[in-house]
Amino acid sequence: MGMLREQAKRLPKGVVRLLKINYYRRQIRKGEFRSEELEYDVLKNIIPPGAKVVDIGANVGYYTLLFSSLVGSKGRVIAFEPIPETFDLLSNNVTASAAQNVTLVNGAVSTDTQEVDFTIPEENLFQSHMVPEGDIHVMSFPLRSFLPESWSLDFLKIDAEGCDEEIIKSSIGVINAHRPFVMAELSQEKAWALVGVLENYSLRFIEGSHNKFFVPGEKLDLFPL
Repeated sequence: MGMLREQAKRLPKGVVRLLKINYYRRQIRKGEFRSEELEYDVLKNIIPPGAKVVDIGANVGYYTLLFSSLVGSKGRVIAFEPIPETFDLLSNNVTASAAQNVTLVNGAVSTDTQEVDFTIPEENLFQSHMVPEGDIHVMSFPLRSFLPESWSLDFLKIDAEGCDEEIIKSSIGVINAHRPFVMAELSQEKAWALVGVLENYSLRFIEGSHNKFFVPGEKLDLFPL
């Protein structure tokens, strides 16, 4: 695998892009486009048809397309991905899957509408993260600005390469108003740091294998423990 990565680095970016697009399309066609995280198979027991879902840090769309299939034609998914190259792959994957219930946003989520910087590691595009001064400039928006007034947000997934804690804190008003299930990629330390804050809003902390869940107290009986 390491040798293949080294060889891929020598190829023109346009060629690498086409190789990735074709690879993901084959996975989608075969029904093999999925995350290996254990939580992936649990979500079908949490997200019903017609649900409204937000995917922050959608990457190439493993969870986005799962959400799309679960919520069906009467549901909706809003997927945020800030890195242009990754967003391009995400957009192609959504198109390849013929998902009509997904809204894509090439941007990040933060407290205010503002321009933020991201750094992109040469060895792994998918580990890009927000920094004070970085390789690219990206627009970032408050989560509330993308939620229609008629919406009742049912599920919020956050995988923002180290910014999950800040996104949760900046979106606490939305979380408290809508009472969604929240799944975030957090270290054990950061998760427990949030427990005191979120318990003030009756959100219970439940550990997953790779992600952490925060579940509204009134919905604990709906969560497959």
